[in-house]
Amino acid sequence: MIKDELISVLTQRFSFVFEDAKTYIYVRKEGIQDREGLGGGNFTVAYSLFALLNLAAKVHYFLHKPQNFSSLEYRSKVKDLKDKVLSGDLSSDEKKILKNQLMLPRDMETNEVNAFIEFARELEAEGLTIRKEHESSQSDYATIWSGFRNMLAHLATVQSGKGVMAYTLEKHWPAAARNSVPIDTVLEMIKIESSSFPPFFYVDSRQGWIMNVDAMVALIPDIQNKTIDCVSNSELPNSELERLLNFIQPS
Repeated sequence: MIKDELISVLTQRFSFVFEDAKTYIYVRKEGIQDREGLGGGNFTVAYSLFALLNLAAKVHYFLHKPQNFSSLEYRSKVKDLKDKVLSGDLSSDEKKILKNQLMLPRDMETNEVNAFIEFARELEAEGLTIRKEHESSQSDYATIWSGFRNMLAHLATVQSGKGVMAYTLEKHWPAAARNSVPIDTVLEMIKIESSSFPPFFYVDSRQGWIMNVDAMVALIPDIQNKTIDCVSNSELPNSELERLLNFIQPS
C-alpha cells in the first residue's frame, strides 16, 4: 500500500537525522568534545533538523491542503501566461526582467513558510511545545523559519540576533565507562525540561530567538509519531498519495 511506503520512507528519514544528532549529544555527554577540542555540532544538527522539519511540514501540508502544491498542469499555465506577456509590447529590458525573474514553478512546489507555520501550530495544538510564545504563532514561526532555516540553508549562519545552543551535559560526564548515563536517559531528561524550556525561545536582552538543538532532538520521536499518524489518518485518494510519495522519494 502507498501509505505503508510513505510511512517507511518517513521513518527512515527521521531515523537518519535522529541517530546522527544523538552522536553529537553522545560526544558531549561523554566529555569527548572538551577532551579532544571538538565542535558540538550545533549548526550541523540545526541544519539537519530544519531539513527534517521542512519534510514533515510539507507532508502535513499536502495531506491537508494538496491544492496548495503546484502541478505540471499549473506550470504549463504559468508558462503560457509568461509567453503571452513576453509577446506583448515590452522593451528589451522589461522582457529580460520577466525572463530572468518570473520563474516557472516546479512540480509539487509550495510555500514552505506557510507549511511550517501550519505544521508547528498543529504540533502546538496537540500539546507538543516547540517555542515559548513571544508575539503570535504566525509571527513567531515565520520569524523562526526565515531567521534560522533560510539562513542556515543558504548562508551557513543564522540571522543577526539569533543563536544556536546546546547543553554542555557536564553533569553526565562519566567517572568511568561503566558509570556512563545512557543517551536515551539523557534525552528523556531533556524532553521533560522542554515543556518549560522549549527548542525556540526569545531573549529580550539580545532581541532575538535562540534555538536549543538538544531540546528539538529530544522531540523528534514525538514529531515523527504525529507525522506518521497524519499519513495513516489521511483520506486522500491513492493518486494524490502517490504524488506525495514520488515527491519525497524521487526516482
